[in-house]
Amino acid sequence: MSHRRGTRQLHTRIQSRFRFCGRIVAMAIVTVSSALAAASPPATITSVAALHSLNNVEAAKTIPVAIEATVTYYIRGSSGLFVQDGGLAIYADAPQNLTLTPGDRVLLRGETEAGFRPSIVAESVTVLSHGAAPAPVPASYMQLVRSDFDCLRVKVSGTVRSADLVTYGNVSNIYLELSIDGGFIDAIINSTDGNMLEKLPGAEV
Repeated sequence: MSHRRGTRQLHTRIQSRFRFCGRIVAMAIVTVSSALAAASPPATITSVAALHSLNNVEAAKTIPVAIEATVTYYIRGSSGLFVQDGGLAIYADAPQNLTLTPGDRVLLRGETEAGFRPSIVAESVTVLSHGAAPAPVPASYMQLVRSDFDCLRVKVSGTVRSADLVTYGNVSNIYLELSIDGGFIDAIINSTDGNMLEKLPGAEV
């Protein structure tokens, strides 16, 4: 009896050890699978809406981007490009000296970047077609202050308090300070026309 009892106890210990080892192997497989999933490259972002759904932590992972959108603002010689699609807009750090005009439908390829909001570092910008630029959205002072329409094409009315020709790098523009209902805002005119500098102060625009 004692011998049988000892044998059963030994078998029980062996079975328990095998079950324990099996759990370790299963945990190891799950851990390896999770690590492989985390290491796999993220899916390509293919729309402005999908980029808008990211937060800066996600955008910092440099996710591949291939997005079609419409140009709303670009100055040749700078890298700042604003594009819009479906009522949403984004900023892209684009190659300099592109030939782009508002209304150009473009394909941006690059990767995401964290910033004021998730944006794009564009490796290439290809013009697909040309059409009308998105209609500007009326914006109030408080909406501008809150960045409700960040990167969107907007329109405001106000009085020019000052107008100066300012050059950053190789790009020159007319910088305005406007008084609008609620406060003061800055604006940029893509021009170096000296006649405008004389006419703008005090003008309603």
